[in-house]
Amino acid sequence: MISLRTLGPLEVTVDGGEAPRELMWRKNLALLLYLARSPDRRRTREHLIGLFWGDKPDTAARHSLNESLRVIRKSAGEDLLLSIGDQVALSPEAVQSDVDDLEALLHAERWGDAVPLMRGPFLEGFAVPDSSVFEDWLAGERMAWLDRMGTGLRRYAEDRLAAGDGPAAQAAAARALSLDPFSDGAVRLAMLGAAVRGERAGALAIYDAYAERLFEELGMEPDPQTETLADRIRSEREWRLPGETGDPDRWARRVPLAGRESELQAVQACVAEAFSGGSAALVVVQGDSGAGKTRLAEEVAARGRLEGAVVAHIRCVPGDRDVPWSGLSGLCHGGLLEGSGAAKAPPAALAFALTNLSDPDERLAGLADLA
Repeated sequence: MISLRTLGPLEVTVDGGEAPRELMWRKNLALLLYLARSPDRRRTREHLIGLFWGDKPDTAARHSLNESLRVIRKSAGEDLLLSIGDQVALSPEAVQSDVDDLEALLHAERWGDAVPLMRGPFLEGFAVPDSSVFEDWLAGERMAWLDRMGTGLRRYAEDRLAAGDGPAAQAAAARALSLDPFSDGAVRLAMLGAAVRGERAGALAIYDAYAERLFEELGMEPDPQTETLADRIRSEREWRLPGETGDPDRWARRVPLAGRESELQAVQACVAEAFSGGSAALVVVQGDSGAGKTRLAEEVAARGRLEGAVVAHIRCVPGDRDVPWSGLSGLCHGGLLEGSGAAKAPPAALAFALTNLSDPDERLAGLADLA
């Protein structure tokens, strides 16, 4: 069997060993690759002659085709490259190709298994300069596979992000950007991957580099969704270890969320349902001390803010039981008044909400801006 690794620089093996030199001749390889990617792995002789030897007299062109087919048949197996009338057919058992494997994995949505196959552009560096028709086909295949790999990497990044694996999401998004440097979807995922880890400066550095590249090479600006995400990241509070000194160039990292994929997905699903339905929801997270409850809540809160939600934090203590409405007052102090809906609350409710706040005048000014 002939094995083809076509994503990235071309690699060819025959039965697990080095391919014969004559098979590695450029037009022999081009013919093999073209047949392997053809519908039903079948083409007419006239079509193949026009593709590769259209500049030759008919007799010489047919001889060249027959010689290339002989070389391929010698490596693939005598019974695996067939001549059927005026057609040439390559048996499925003759060639194994990484793009066939990748196509099957993408169709099955097995993103994690597909990612290792995405080593680079289709047939990187390969060309047959004296066959313009083949070069056109090759350019189309490269574009199609870049698009498929970009989609697969973005879907994998989304899955990793949903599972709380920010580093893997960011790495996958960065690979998608390397394939398509102007993908708004990929840059947003890379920014989110950094932001949910607390790397605000890093997320904004990704945005700035992308915006600069987009403007310099295409004269365009990032789309509104990407700009909105950048604005939300700018407004994020950086998390630092207690006692650390501020360093504007340092990326503030959150502790990685490990072993809580199912819990994170369950809470995120509940939050998403409440968002889409405009309804209230209550999620109770229970666990032993040190089980990661606070880290899980922090992850959900960070993602909510990046999606445009207003997040209010409050920590209740036993002494609050003696203070009427202490919970609501704490929520107002913890960020509830930053929501656009707060400006529409009745005056009496707003007056109560502003009671005992250290900066009521500033909060009123902010509410006026939201109104």
